[in-house]
Amino acid sequence: MESNNEKIALISEFKEESLELLDIRFLPPKILVPRDLDNYKFLSRDVEEVNIKDSKIQFLTPSMVAMQVNIANESIRNIKKLKDRIKIIPSEQKKEDRDHGEKIIGHTLEVYEFIEQAQKSIIFSFTALETFINLSIPKDFVWEKITTRKKEIYNKEQIERYISWKEKINLVVNDIYKMPEIKQTKFWSSLMELLEIRNRLIHIKSSDDTEVLSDILNKDIIRICFSCQEYINYISENVTENEHIKTLDIEKFPIISDSRKVRLIQKAGDVRPVYIPEDFR
Repeated sequence: MESNNEKIALISEFKEESLELLDIRFLPPKILVPRDLDNYKFLSRDVEEVNIKDSKIQFLTPSMVAMQVNIANESIRNIKKLKDRIKIIPSEQKKEDRDHGEKIIGHTLEVYEFIEQAQKSIIFSFTALETFINLSIPKDFVWEKITTRKKEIYNKEQIERYISWKEKINLVVNDIYKMPEIKQTKFWSSLMELLEIRNRLIHIKSSDDTEVLSDILNKDIIRICFSCQEYINYISENVTENEHIKTLDIEKFPIISDSRKVRLIQKAGDVRPVYIPEDFR
């Protein structure tokens, strides 16, 4: 382990097997190529050191985006298990018997569980998306927003703080990575659905509280939530097309993408994206 006044890093010899995905929550390692050593490469992983009362704990720096995706994926798996059960509840309730009241209580608990898992997957999918969008804005990026009245100038911090989610996603797509064609993809409309239903859940109005529950039970929540990962994958896999993007700007991109295109962030611009579990494809 090497350290300086600010950072601790875990340095290891470069081996192909070291690039295998251990857990999606890891950040992809950096590849170091020493100038004074020919044909040598090393892998560098940042280490966090946190004080816990009188002791310290060290761990590899995680990808916050991938952590949020991981939470959403856990709920998506639960939704897949509960979905078939929810479908047969109406037929069970059609049968009249003495235990009808008790059955409704049991069914209610099952519906509650489905709604809770759906809310968790929606909120964490959106949080992962918003975190990724903020990461996607280069540190030295300056945006000029021209309105009918004036021209406004924003740096990265100001964009993150003051610009709406919808404006930011368009900014990332059009101005930074120049990928307007993303709006023609199949997942784009699902992404807009994710924004809409997330906003309704976070800002529930008394007139909408039961309607949003109806939508959760009727909409394809798995498709809607997974659009977040499809967006991240699309940007990650196409980012190398933009010659103006520096490796430093994408080093915190998560590892969530098609396993057939697993690559690594390095000076050449390759990205080793995040693995999508087979059952989500």
